Amino acid sequence: MENKLIEQFNKLQNAKNEDEIEDICFEINSLIGTKINAPRLFLLPEMLPYLQLGLDINTHPSVISLTLKNIGVLAKLSTEETCSFLLHNKLVDPIFKLITLDSISVSSSSSSLLAKILSVRNKGTDKFIEAIRKPFIELLVQQQQGDGNIVFRLLDLGSSVLIHQYRNESMINLDTDSYILEQSNIDELESHFTADAVKFKEIYLKTLEDSINKGDELIEMNAIEIVQNICSKAYGIKLMDKEGIFSKLYQQLNDSVLKPKDTQTLHRSLVFNKIIQVICSIASSGGDLACLFIFKNNDWMAIFQYHLVNSGELDISKRLLEKIISSIGPLGALNNGIQFLINHQPLIQNYAELILSNDTTISIATMISFSLMLDNLDKNSSNSDKYLQIYNYIPNSIFISKIVKNLTNPIDEVKSSTLMLVNSLCMHSWGAADMIKVPGLLEYLLNRLNENTKLFREWKFTIISTLVKYQQPLFQSTAEERNRFLELKAYIAKGIHYIPSEAKVEIATQDA
Repeated sequence: MENKLIEQFNKLQNAKNEDEIEDICFEINSLIGTKINAPRLFLLPEMLPYLQLGLDINTHPSVISLTLKNIGVLAKLSTEETCSFLLHNKLVDPIFKLITLDSISVSSSSSSLLAKILSVRNKGTDKFIEAIRKPFIELLVQQQQGDGNIVFRLLDLGSSVLIHQYRNESMINLDTDSYILEQSNIDELESHFTADAVKFKEIYLKTLEDSINKGDELIEMNAIEIVQNICSKAYGIKLMDKEGIFSKLYQQLNDSVLKPKDTQTLHRSLVFNKIIQVICSIASSGGDLACLFIFKNNDWMAIFQYHLVNSGELDISKRLLEKIISSIGPLGALNNGIQFLINHQPLIQNYAELILSNDTTISIATMISFSLMLDNLDKNSSNSDKYLQIYNYIPNSIFISKIVKNLTNPIDEVKSSTLMLVNSLCMHSWGAADMIKVPGLLEYLLNRLNENTKLFREWKFTIISTLVKYQQPLFQSTAEERNRFLELKAYIAKGIHYIPSEAKVEIATQDA
């Protein structure tokens, strides 16, 4: 097979037109695809000249794509071996330079291959980064006023390089562990940086900041997403805090409050929504300490409060409303997050009342958001009392009527979000006490024949299971209540999809 492969590559070198190149590339792909370990043939010394040619920036894009594809397969088989091979044969720099090509498929493949290698820490990672850092710095400087797509690829790949610079052996596999946020010292880590590492950090962060303030929506949103990538590691959160990136994003979003009626503000609503999504995602996925790092210096909640209060009047507030609502739930599931929320009473009041909104999309978003808040923490914690504060802002009689109405709503999203919220409320004694008083709710849950879809049968089963698991004391006051609790237990014992025998006979008769 080795000889056949070399023969095809020799033909490729002598190909005279694009059709011929495409045909030979297809033949090589077919040949390699017949054997699982065929890509390892590229590691043979005889193949090096073909690899060098295949990675030359002036080679036909189809040939470059073919070469990158097979190196990528090698990286999947053994990242460490591939890393070592590329370093030994000085192929890292040619691969990196392919990022600048106009061919999207080639530049993306080059970036993806390098990111794949950097994603797996091994003995060659530090040398690999050393090999890539100098050309990386040069290209970042060249592209600062250049093609936004190339800058995005550089920032995306560079986030992996930056993260590796802040890693040490004690951090491996800890990712966003709170220990790192508490104990890691960014200044101490930076004191061990080489001159190239310091220069890379400075130029990379300047490019990132410039992109965030570019004035081009797509470039800005891409840069904000890079911030989220960096913050997938706890020391990334510390770095973004130290460098003031969170504060810069806050200042941008605060423009929506300072200049709410400005035409430019309205045009930037996509960027503002991206900031809200990313900041809240970093906080919720990073846990309580991450939340503290982000919210301690800037009053993000005041911005959220402003837009919820003004969502009936200001166009910019209407455009940000759904994203803010969706973000509040996961934040409220954190100890620090719920405290930040509770400190802004107008915010939680307007948030709670939106469950009753006549706008179906907003009502659904709020029910799902509040469910996530109620459902993510230990139900015996003191946070349950804070959730009750939010719940008490919902006019009770109107809320109960809405639940009853939603259970027969023909829109699946309305019914499923309502059942989701009912289930989450049933995890708290005060919520369950209200839910079991909803007219017809327990009868609806226990009726095996009123829902035909798997989704709603599962929701009913989940709610009953929640009541049985957490709320038995609520069914102990009278004989009727105790009997109802036994019905709930019997429902669970028979399983989700049990159908009474008399119903089966009726269904069979109807089918006949």
